[in-house]
Amino acid sequence: MKTFRIKKINVVQTAIVLSVFYFFMTLVLIFPMFFVMGAFSYGEMMEMAGFSTLFFIAAPFLYAIVGFIISLIGALIYNMVAKWTGGIEMDLEAVENVPDADG
Repeated sequence: MKTFRIKKINVVQTAIVLSVFYFFMTLVLIFPMFFVMGAFSYGEMMEMAGFSTLFFIAAPFLYAIVGFIISLIGALIYNMVAKWTGGIEMDLEAVENVPDADG
């Protein structure tokens, strides 16, 4: 095994990747929640509470935007801390004959 150290990460690229991750994770979670609420007649209660179909449509985009900002700040903080501490160390092992994702 070889030990590698993450001394610095690309702040914007990290924020982009994580914001896309947050977007799709919200899609995975928000639509089942929408249908469950409709199935149990919580729709009227949610409308009274200020939630609407628009919320369920906007939520993935809002999470992506907030996720971008939080990830950007987190990556900046990591880079500062990595300067002081040396960064995260990882043990990596080379793997031979790994099949492609296509099979």
